[in-house]
Amino acid sequence: MTKYKELYDLSVKLFFEEQSRFNRIDQKASWFLSTLTVVIGATAFFVNWLIGKFLPPNTTYEWILLVLGFAYMASVVAAWFFIFHTMRVHATWKIPLSSEMLDFFRNNSLVNIYYGLAVGIKDNREKNIKITDKKAEALSKGYKAMILSLIILMIFTFFYGAYMWTTKLSHN
Repeated sequence: MTKYKELYDLSVKLFFEEQSRFNRIDQKASWFLSTLTVVIGATAFFVNWLIGKFLPPNTTYEWILLVLGFAYMASVVAAWFFIFHTMRVHATWKIPLSSEMLDFFRNNSLVNIYYGLAVGIKDNREKNIKITDKKAEALSKGYKAMILSLIILMIFTFFYGAYMWTTKLSHN
């Protein structure tokens, strides 16, 4: 009986570790979503400024800046949608406390109860791993889109600095 109790204890521990992983992904996604919501507001202001300043584009720098600006906006919005997808409501599987479960306890020995619960927990944990893996994949895509946004913004900043420098030189 001791080995079945150990099996049950191990399955419970692993089940809760997976549930903890699910919760950590939700917490990260919530933080990213909050941050991206503020960034989207700033991006809208940025794109409005960009359109007002460089439309229609007259120079190669202005074309580059417009393309980079719109690429930045697209990557920020894509990141927000991936993170938002992560935050969708996902129900995790649990062993129900039902009449059937009460009958199971009433009609089985302790060894069979430990073993049956361990099997049920294992099955639900496997289902939960698939759910959490999908959430983790969406979060990863959102994170990569955030990194891409940052890279595009840095490139934009470089070209904007070059544009300002060449514009200042041509006016002198």
